[in-house]
Parts: sequence; C-alpha cells; structure tokens
Amino acid sequence: GNITVGGSGKTPFTIMLAKLLSQHIPKKFLIAIHSYTSKEKDIPITAKLKRERISDEALLMYNNLSPYKIHIYIASNKKKAI
Repeated sequence: GNITVGGSGKTPFTIMLAKLLSQHIPKKFLIAIHSYTSKEKDIPITAKLKRERISDEALLMYNNLSPYKIHIYIASNKKKAI
C-alpha cells in the first residue's frame, strides 16, 4: 500500500522490524529518519544529545533500539545519509 502521514503505525512497525532483523542479521545497520520537528539535522542520536533538540519520534526510536546497537540518524536528506 501507500505510505501515509500520521498515525498509521510506521514508527512502531519500523522499531519492531529493526529489532527482529537485528536478531537474525549479524551486521550493524542504522535507520535514517527525516524529522521536521528536530532542531538537529544530519547527526546521529547519542546519549549525550540533548533531548529537547530531537523529535519525539527520534527519541522513541533511540530509546527502543539503542539496546540492540541500532543507530538512529536524523537526516535532512535520507538518500545522502545512506
């Protein structure tokens, strides 16, 4: 189907899929997100990054995926980030 905006479950699905893949694929990977509400751009999310400078979605992904060693990158251009 088509990708929709707002409330269709894309973020929870991405978190679930990333956790599942990390258990079955021995390689490191990252998720590049484009966040309209983050004040930071083109930067990986780390524990040292101030929480008020990133979006709720980016923080949710970081909190859920950092234990799995999955990196989240806030990108102004996702194609260039990859």
